[in-house]
Amino acid sequence: VAFIEAMACGLPVFSSKCGGTDDIISSDRFGMISKSFEIEELTKDLSHFLEHLDQYDRNEISKYALARFSESVLAEQLSRIYSGLY
Repeated sequence: VAFIEAMACGLPVFSSKCGGTDDIISSDRFGMISKSFEIEELTKDLSHFLEHLDQYDRNEISKYALARFSESVLAEQLSRIYSGLY
């Protein structure tokens, strides 16, 4: 949830590849997912991410998050899932 809230505010996010983060950060336009779990590689990736923060379009990030994860969108998706159960 923290990633979605940050993105809704227009903030790019950084994560390692775990826990479904690649479902949220679906493009490098919205943040960065480090493919490594090694501290040296994570550090290098985080440094790269921080050095290039100005390249992210915060309006695009916010629009994406609100379009994909807003309350109304998620409610509609859940409604379709539950409707298919009966």
